[in-house]
Amino acid sequence: MSALRHTPKYGYPAGGRLCRSRTTALQDRPFPFSRVVATLRHVTLLADLRLRFGSTRLPARVYLPAPSAVPAAGAPLVLWLTGRGARDVLCQDLSAAAAAVVIELGCGDGGCSDGYEIEALGWAAEHAPELGASAEPVTVAGQLAGAARAARLAIDAHESGWPVVRTQVLVRPAFSDLCPPPSAVAGAAPATIVTSGARRDDGRRYAARLRNAGVEVRELVSDARRAFPLHDLARALQ
Repeated sequence: MSALRHTPKYGYPAGGRLCRSRTTALQDRPFPFSRVVATLRHVTLLADLRLRFGSTRLPARVYLPAPSAVPAAGAPLVLWLTGRGARDVLCQDLSAAAAAVVIELGCGDGGCSDGYEIEALGWAAEHAPELGASAEPVTVAGQLAGAARAARLAIDAHESGWPVVRTQVLVRPAFSDLCPPPSAVAGAAPATIVTSGARRDDGRRYAARLRNAGVEVRELVSDARRAFPLHDLARALQ
C-alpha cells in the first residue's frame, strides 16, 4: 500500500488569508502544502505529495476548493492524469468551478505507462474523507496524453470491480502507441469528451467506440467559434 511522509500539521493563517512567507496547510491534513499557493487566485490551498507504491513514487498535487463552496456531503473527488512532466492549469480552474477536490497525478520514473494508476485511484477512494471529499465514486479525467491514461484507467477500474468510477472526463484525448485507445469498452463509466484541435479525430473515434458499446457519452466541441466548455466540464464533475 501507499504511504505518506509524516509531516507537522499546520492551521489556517490568521483571518483566513493566504500566507506568502511560509508553507501553509489545512489543519489535520497529513501532508505539506506548497508555497506556490500564493500565486493561485481561485483555489484556497493546494498540496504537493508523492504516492508510494513499493519502490515507485508518483508525484501528485491536490487542489482544494474554497470551504464555503463545498456542500455538506463533501466535495466531488477527481483523479486528473497528466502527460509526462506536465502540470495542467485546468485542474485549478475546474477545482474552483466545480467545488471539487482534484488530485493531479503525474508519472513515475518509468513513464506514464508504468501501470500504477489503478493503485492511485484506490488510494484516492480510501483517503477521500481526509481530503474533504465525499464518499461518492471518483471521477477520472485528463487532457491530451493524460486523457488517454484516464480512458485506460476507467476500463481497468471496471474490469477490477474497484474502485468504482462515476464518470470519465476526457479533454482532447491524444492516443498513441504507448497508450492506445482501449478496445473492449463495454460497461465503462459514462464519458464526457471534449474534441478540439489537431487531435479532434481521436476524441470523435473514441466517443463513437463507446457509444457503439452502449456507454453513455456526452461530446463537447471546442473550436475557434466555441469557447472552451469549462462550466460544462465542471457540471460533469459534480
